[in-house]
Amino acid sequence: NKHCIIVSNENIYRIAESVQMSLNEISNKEIKNMQIENRKLWVDKLSYSGFFFSFSKKLLEKHGKN
Repeated sequence: NKHCIIVSNENIYRIAESVQMSLNEISNKEIKNMQIENRKLWVDKLSYSGFFFSFSKKLLEKHGKN
């Protein structure tokens, strides 16, 4: 819920309606915060450099080489 709007299986054929209803229930500030968090997620974890940095950091932590 922090990064996206989740549509249940029952509403799959009314996806546009479901998304619009969800957007109507949250404020513009919350939408903007979601966008900011998604950008941070992209940069830190999903971009090419972010993925390899976070992946290598986890490997080092797992093997006790902080």
